[in-house]
Amino acid sequence: RVLAAAVVQWARLDGVARFHVAVDVGATNVRVQLSGDGCKPDESVLLPKAKCKTVGSLVAVLKDAQDAVEEICQVASLRFQVLGAAIAVAAPVEIGSPQATITNYEPQDQLITLNKLPMQLFPAQRTYLLNDLEAACFGLWSLSQQCRLQDFFVRLDGRDSIVEMTLGSNVVLAVGTGLGTGMVSVQADGSSQVIPMEGGHTQVTSLGFGREEREEEEAFLRFLGSKWRDQHYPEFEDVCSGEGLS
Repeated sequence: RVLAAAVVQWARLDGVARFHVAVDVGATNVRVQLSGDGCKPDESVLLPKAKCKTVGSLVAVLKDAQDAVEEICQVASLRFQVLGAAIAVAAPVEIGSPQATITNYEPQDQLITLNKLPMQLFPAQRTYLLNDLEAACFGLWSLSQQCRLQDFFVRLDGRDSIVEMTLGSNVVLAVGTGLGTGMVSVQADGSSQVIPMEGGHTQVTSLGFGREEREEEEAFLRFLGSKWRDQHYPEFEDVCSGEGLS
């Protein structure tokens, strides 16, 4: 009902609903948001999240979203046009690449390619893949420019001053099923550069100075290795994330 009302509102001028599509593909959940051209942030429509662990199930969720929009437009005698679509995935993504391997999806079905997606909601030449923390960094930089970071974050030092990104390097951490890392580098002229990183996949090393401390940490690393069935050497994501804590 909310989506139908929004689509009709977006098409009020000429019968064509024009909007942007944003998809957040986490290691466990998928979220889809539609935003009308020029609409305010609180006027966007966030569809119910869905659980996915394979690219096949992800494509099915996106196809359901496309079918919902098509049905609304058919009933209301409208058309729709996607102005741009961005898909943020928990995976390394090369700039301009049409594909990515989603890190925490099932190994037999973890390669996402743009040509697999429903083409009406994700039109060719207007659909882009991004690293998930890269997308988050772009969003946080936008919020910082709007002086809205304090709507979502509090300072760990307890001070009441405004939460904002400062000149230099601003590190972004996101602890979910995995451990996402990114950076926003703010320049003196007010511009910024977003740097996606894969710090969660940095290997954990033992740091104990004495024999007893080293032995304890090495035993912990052996435990982590056995937990992951020796698939890879223990990483920070294996400790500082949902999977690491479970």
